[in-house]
Amino acid sequence: MNYYGGKELAAAFRTVRENTIKIAEDIPENKFDYRPAPDTRTVAELLAHIGASTMFQSIVHGSGITDMMKLNFQELFQKFTAEETRPRSKAELLSYLKNEGDKFASFLEGATQKIQKLERGRKYLKILEAMAAGRPVIDQFFEKIMVMHQDPSIRKRRLLLLGSLFATFSRVADISEIVVSKS
Repeated sequence: MNYYGGKELAAAFRTVRENTIKIAEDIPENKFDYRPAPDTRTVAELLAHIGASTMFQSIVHGSGITDMMKLNFQELFQKFTAEETRPRSKAELLSYLKNEGDKFASFLEGATQKIQKLERGRKYLKILEAMAAGRPVIDQFFEKIMVMHQDPSIRKRRLLLLGSLFATFSRVADISEIVVSKS
């Protein structure tokens, strides 16, 4: 079985981001202020939100945070809101979407390489710390996404991703050998 790792996840993310940009390119700039219903985002606001959507993961993983209690959510929310509400032209929004997407996709690609380098160096505690840092994102993904999707190709990719996480963890710590004594 081939596992779905960072490289494949990055490629899938790039495809979705490229499709988002293609759609945005087709929308005339004078329609970027369109709001489909009250209390919803305009086209421009939605595109800025999509552009900023990877900020949380980038900050958490980029700074190596392993304890969410140490994350300043108020400060993070302020940064996110500032980026999301910054006025931008259509060209600036498209550029923002592309740049932020490229940064995040590169991060995803590098995650697998980082783990592989740590494995070669037998730095197992560092691997566990890196995996622990990703737990909030992984938990959120599997809590909100149905792995056993009705579309076989989506289901296969999600199972491959889950298998990749399991395989990485198993190479670092085989918990099948743990025995609990009955004291």
